[in-house]
Amino acid sequence: MNFDRNYKIVKTDWLPSRGIPYPDDIEIYVAPMTIRERRLLEGVSNAEYFRRLLDGVQIRGNQNFDKHKLLLADAQLIDLIRRIYTFEPDRKIAINNYRCNHCGQYNVSASFMFTDLELEDFGEGVFGKDKTFTDNDSGEEITVHTEGKEYKFADGTTVYATPMTVEDYVDLATKYISNENDPNTPNQLTKTYIAQFAYLIKKIEGREFFDDQGMREYLVEYIGALYKPADEEVMNAIEVDTTSILKPLKAKCPDCGKEVEVILNPWLRFQQ
Repeated sequence: MNFDRNYKIVKTDWLPSRGIPYPDDIEIYVAPMTIRERRLLEGVSNAEYFRRLLDGVQIRGNQNFDKHKLLLADAQLIDLIRRIYTFEPDRKIAINNYRCNHCGQYNVSASFMFTDLELEDFGEGVFGKDKTFTDNDSGEEITVHTEGKEYKFADGTTVYATPMTVEDYVDLATKYISNENDPNTPNQLTKTYIAQFAYLIKKIEGREFFDDQGMREYLVEYIGALYKPADEEVMNAIEVDTTSILKPLKAKCPDCGKEVEVILNPWLRFQQ
């Protein structure tokens, strides 16, 4: 049987990435979540959640683009959009019993249109840039595209980092996040924090590795051994540049009458 899933387009300029790292000819479509999908997503692991979420996503136009190469931040917003399409035909998000940060009461209610949502931009240059140099032998100018933004640690090591893809996150979640609550691995949260940099960093200048896994294993050890304040500043910069969050929305407290900032966080599995 062929059931119409009623796919709807997600414009790339809605996404945190604005579609910059993707081919120009891709189109992203999402289907409302079926009851079966919503049941399957309940209680699954972080890795399995995003694997199944993408079952309702279609890439049209460029058939060579793998949807698992979508950025994690884009997929998280797509999760939110799918739920809006599923539960709110007019694309409104209803908030109830939100805490007022002035009087402390859990009494703020508001509704927002999808068009009210604004995203923080990724850090400038985080998707890489073109570099032109002159070939020593031919004298010709050659342009290459660097993957990610350049950062330098205190020991002089230069790395290039860019936002994590769904494929990256699923691997990270499988190997690290799934063990966060394991009583036999008390330092797993710290390991997860360190490991994320092994997935954000795509290249280490002057070093070649047999495969991505070899580089990631090296980075987990390298990042875990850093101790200088300057290195922590670099790590913070990488996190800020490669992360996109929703800007706070405005609502009014019915008790004290003051303006309240409502923070929606679709990165934590948006709940309808």
